[in-house]
Amino acid sequence: MATEYAGFADIADIADYAAPAVAAPCRAGVISGKPGNIFVPKDEATRAERVTA
Repeated sequence: MATEYAGFADIADIADYAAPAVAAPCRAGVISGKPGNIFVPKDEATRAERVTA
């Protein structure tokens, strides 16, 4: 499962239990991370990030 978002520089910060919840939208092209090729799983999403599609 980790290979589906292996491009993120901070992949080690994505918890095992959260992997399916990250991989599915990555596969679907719904999320692509933040500038700098990071996902930042421990940050809170801004309102704009939640509605941007």
